[in-house]
Amino acid sequence: AINNTSYPLIHPKPYPTMSDNEYNIESADAGASATIPMEAGQIKKGGFIMIKGKPCKVLSISVSKTGKHGHAKCNFLAVDIFTGKKLEDMVPSSHGTTVPVVVRSEW
Repeated sequence: AINNTSYPLIHPKPYPTMSDNEYNIESADAGASATIPMEAGQIKKGGFIMIKGKPCKVLSISVSKTGKHGHAKCNFLAVDIFTGKKLEDMVPSSHGTTVPVVVRSEW
């Protein structure tokens, strides 16, 4: 007789199943993206910026002068538009950063 503990029966599932904790990710149509690139020096107070992968509304911007490394730096103080958490980021003003595409809908 064959001992089941030494030869476990493994049946692979023929089709993958989706569990309740997996999310359905919808894609934007026409190849649209959720963010667009923009030069950091062009972002204004009240605009939007991505900080640490989170969409934020800019509260204030301070620009430092060019130093010996040649780039003026923009210091952004912003608030996450979903959680209200304050975030800070420093980017050279001539370098690119990402800006979220924000569409506001009233339900």
